[in-house]
Amino acid sequence: MNKCTDVVAFLKTLPVASVLGDILKAAEKGPVVVGAPPGSGKTLLVPAALHDSLRSEENLILVQPRRFAARAIARQIATIRGCPLGDEVGYRVRFDSKVSQSTTLCVQTTGVLLRQCVADPSLSGISCVVLDEFHERSLEMDLLIGLLKNLRETIRPDLKVLVMSATLDADAVAAYLGGATVIRATERSFPVEITYSRHAGSQVSTRNLPDLIQTVLPAALRETQGHVLVFLPGVGEIFAAAKKIEAITTGGGCRLVKLFGDLPAEQQDEALQDDGRRKVILSTNIAETSVTISGVTAVLDSGLARQLHVSASTGLPQLQTVPISQASAEQRAGRAGRTAPGRCWRLWEEAAHARRSRFETPEVVRADLTQALLTLSILHQSGSFQWLDKPSDDARTRGLRTLEELGCLKKSATERGGSYQVTELGREGAGLPVHPRLAILLLEGAKRGVLREVAVAAALLTERDPFRAGGQSGSRPRDIIQSRVRSDLFEKVLLLQYFHATGADVEVSGLPPLPHGA
Repeated sequence: MNKCTDVVAFLKTLPVASVLGDILKAAEKGPVVVGAPPGSGKTLLVPAALHDSLRSEENLILVQPRRFAARAIARQIATIRGCPLGDEVGYRVRFDSKVSQSTTLCVQTTGVLLRQCVADPSLSGISCVVLDEFHERSLEMDLLIGLLKNLRETIRPDLKVLVMSATLDADAVAAYLGGATVIRATERSFPVEITYSRHAGSQVSTRNLPDLIQTVLPAALRETQGHVLVFLPGVGEIFAAAKKIEAITTGGGCRLVKLFGDLPAEQQDEALQDDGRRKVILSTNIAETSVTISGVTAVLDSGLARQLHVSASTGLPQLQTVPISQASAEQRAGRAGRTAPGRCWRLWEEAAHARRSRFETPEVVRADLTQALLTLSILHQSGSFQWLDKPSDDARTRGLRTLEELGCLKKSATERGGSYQVTELGREGAGLPVHPRLAILLLEGAKRGVLREVAVAAALLTERDPFRAGGQSGSRPRDIIQSRVRSDLFEKVLLLQYFHATGADVEVSGLPPLPHGA
């Protein structure tokens, strides 16, 4: 029996395999919400089964929130189906794609499908859309489900829509979709023993996480037999922890693997490959639900993650470190019980766990809506769009005012008080996969012949510092730098000036002294 046959046989034993027939029948009648735990087979089995139920000329899109997951899942599905990646099964993510005219099952990120909705609002040629990992509730995912809902209720009642998640309020999503069928798969995971920290308390921070990991890791290696998966909030902590535990992993004959979204694709794939050695995997929440790493029997959970919040100094989305919810903690712990009984060490106290929120707060209720409102305005749905969780009126007003000030929208008087029209500049800006503030900056820079300069400035203003991408440069990631100046914008200008003068990477702490009063 070959490896591919072994995989197919294993997939048939997973919980979702027993409800595939129910899912296919329900999809013929209307939207479906599938609830199944991590590792139950929903991502690999459901889209493939739906694809096989379509006519040969029809296409299915599987939506993933992360580029890494989209590439990895496309490769896994292609392998299981015995076809080259980019033939029947392919993927599209920002800056990368592997598709052909033969591709009828395409794994895409949320951003790619949103831009496709703008270019082709009817999604012609697409017969089925599967939204996976919906519980993450990103703003883009909420936009997509609303657009698909509207599409089904207007010009595409034939469009099949499925929503899949490990932890979500399935009944609320089903009601939002107009009475969708809810199908749940049973738990199959092995038991996972949870151990809470007795001394961390409120002192857990991005600064002391590497030391805590160094302290707990020996017990995890000693008391379990499989791979060890360590959840950390960001790239900075991953590289700091790797430095701390290098001697432990080397001495134990383990392979140390880093896993995060900005890592080059070939290095991300390395985390999924098995070379016979025991692995210690330092990961962001990219490994929480999107991709399953086989053989993990121990999880070390920092209890922290990065979330996008609006920066008061720039008005742009910026990553902040926040405690994860109880649902996310359960997701992470479950990674240790896929193939055998496992252990999970939580680096916070049990009493503190009870005070954590039950689910993640949807991004739509805490995020800047400017980019979302521009997309909806282009689709003529700014005023009529039905949100799953409605954002505040203040957030909507701020977003529209920002777009008007940028010149992306023009307000015109009507009998009902006023409406907004998308300007030509707004349409140009919407074509760039960045916040409208940065899009206008780039467009104006191009017109004035300074595109190189404004491109670097725009990169510095995004939530991820380009000088820290991949954690490859500098000894102190931006995640843990303490600003030396009062103004975040002033710091960006200082970095930009130094970069242009030297062409070298730079840390704020290594710059010349600032003028008095800066």
